[in-house]
Amino acid sequence: MAPITTSATAIVVDHNPATIAHIDTILTQAGTSCQTVRSTEAACRQLRTDPALSLVLVRFRGPEIDACELCRRIRSDQTLQETMILVIVLEDQLVEAAEALRAGATDVLLEPFEARELRIKANLSPMKGGRRVDAMHGVTAAPAAGSLPTGPLSGATLIAPVFDPLIRRFVHQAEPQLTGDEHQENGVTRVQLDRIMTCPVCGGLPTFRMGCPGCGSAWCEQETLIHHYACAHVGRESDFRHGSELRCPKCRAGGLVAGADFEVSGGGFVCADCGMVSSELQLIGHCLSCNYRFPARDAVIQQLTGYRVPERLADQLPPQPGGSRGGRRPLRWQTAENL
Repeated sequence: MAPITTSATAIVVDHNPATIAHIDTILTQAGTSCQTVRSTEAACRQLRTDPALSLVLVRFRGPEIDACELCRRIRSDQTLQETMILVIVLEDQLVEAAEALRAGATDVLLEPFEARELRIKANLSPMKGGRRVDAMHGVTAAPAAGSLPTGPLSGATLIAPVFDPLIRRFVHQAEPQLTGDEHQENGVTRVQLDRIMTCPVCGGLPTFRMGCPGCGSAWCEQETLIHHYACAHVGRESDFRHGSELRCPKCRAGGLVAGADFEVSGGGFVCADCGMVSSELQLIGHCLSCNYRFPARDAVIQQLTGYRVPERLADQLPPQPGGSRGGRRPLRWQTAENL
């Protein structure tokens, strides 16, 4: 489905002013206008009279609001079949929310939700020239023993990790000085900024590409594959072709006839570096710091944490470091020998 354009309109069916304001802010940043109603009946009337409405965000259950009923009524109207419906649910309603999906909902939004989550599920694209990064958010879960408190703090400075281009890592020199009990008592507040994927060897920042599952190379081409029945060999069509004839490169049988001697598969990916033939490519990481290549599933998730520090304490902290250059190593792939 194509991203919703700036001319599209959304309708929010909810009774919670905070949720309505949160959604309105997200949609406005994406260039999507927003209407609000507080009942299932009002939503149905608005959808029938306004053909521009293409996105519905509805509370699962509330005063005069029944998301399942609204989904059934929308899907029963042939003119509204392409309307996207997102149902807002609380955690204890997740099991019941399956009923809304069966009634025709596109997806569910677990409250509280972040801006990026709504944009992804609603297939929204930010406006050109709009913000590319969401505002930071505080930790909403209960803090673990010994952790810093969370929440807004007025008159504070944000101390955040910075990317060091020399070592290709995020560094946070001030962090050890912000975790003591005395700073916790003075109002230092921890803020979760992001989670990133890092190199499993050195912790550096990687780039990602689709590549060969065997060696990690990005130089893979899709090619038609032939399965020779007699010797069970599977290979590229180009390896079988000899002039106008098809000949098996393994058993050397010639004059092969499609259907009788071999079958053609939909195509596989052939690595130009190691020659491996695979049915699909794999997401491969390449560390910018140590040149290590690895399957993306092996990346280490690093949590980026910032600190809101009262102005009276901010001047006591050291500046962020510039970093020192790390050693560069040649490109290598994860194997049993170098793990």
